Amino acid sequence: MTFDSQYQNNARLLMEVSVLKFSPGLAGVPAAKSSISFVNGQTGLLEYRGIRIEELAQRSSFLETTYLLLYDELPAQTELDRFTVDVTQHRRIKYQITELIKCLPEHGHPMDALQAAVAALGMFYPARNVLDRQVRYWSTIRLIAKVPTIVAAYYRLRRGDEQIQPRDDLDHTSNFLYMLTEKVYQLMTFSRAVKQREGSGVHGHSARCTVHDGTVGEWVSLRGESTGQWHSRLCVSTL
Repeated sequence: MTFDSQYQNNARLLMEVSVLKFSPGLAGVPAAKSSISFVNGQTGLLEYRGIRIEELAQRSSFLETTYLLLYDELPAQTELDRFTVDVTQHRRIKYQITELIKCLPEHGHPMDALQAAVAALGMFYPARNVLDRQVRYWSTIRLIAKVPTIVAAYYRLRRGDEQIQPRDDLDHTSNFLYMLTEKVYQLMTFSRAVKQREGSGVHGHSARCTVHDGTVGEWVSLRGESTGQWHSRLCVSTL
């Protein structure tokens, strides 16, 4: 076989294996199997661990749903009490994080602000050994507890208002709304439950990394105009 014929054969083979369908935002491309959530956009079906989102939104709190996502079962009362105490005790953020937020552009995208603040959290709470169960647990607790505080702080500081510190006597959702508005509400926000939804999209794929870096990678994916446009627009309309 001559060099030219060998080159042509190789080029033809390369063309055959290189013809791939472009799928923006991994649309329609299953990146992994997930036992955490099931989404059917055609029928409007969303389930967490086999339970429909409508049922969870009506009957469980944000932290109960979070526990379900983490442990594949709804918590007993004693388990929920312990989980709630752990989250409540870690709501506050270090003053350096607040100072960082103050330095961000007031007209910046909220998702970018969240990425920057969570990346900084990773420097204060290094969690590289993701194989360690305790490392994973406390890193998860800190993220659940501190992200609402970060979001509320950016919401207020970008408007020239003072940051409102979290209140330990309020439940998770009511505390978040209090830090936003300085008013006390007792409710379960459906949108906050829905935002926990996907584990196999491009953002879920990005999060399979170290704890804080993976979370930042996930939110980078949520910043996009394809798979993340719903989350991105909701964040902008809220802030």
